[in-house]
Amino acid sequence: MCLDFFNRELYPQFLSSANVQTKCTFVWNRMLALLVKQSRGDANKIYMLDKVLGIVAGVLLRDHEVMHTALKQVSYHKIFIGLFLELSAEEPILENISLEVLTTF
Repeated sequence: MCLDFFNRELYPQFLSSANVQTKCTFVWNRMLALLVKQSRGDANKIYMLDKVLGIVAGVLLRDHEVMHTALKQVSYHKIFIGLFLELSAEEPILENISLEVLTTF
């Protein structure tokens, strides 16, 4: 939904302002990482991460089926890479699940 809004409404502005997309994906990644980090229990964190990645991948596949070659996949790459970097950081809350995070990706 956010990517669709970005592609329809903000992408023309993005061509003149390079910071808009970067800020949107940065905020999106931080929000998703906080959602995973603040889940209680290690199993719930991995379950939440699996659900988040599944939803993003599902939207990516749907957009690919609809837009074919017009798909702007850079936004999805930034989400996946940013989320991986956020969740593979050395933090005490993520130490117990670092291997599971890598496996989930």
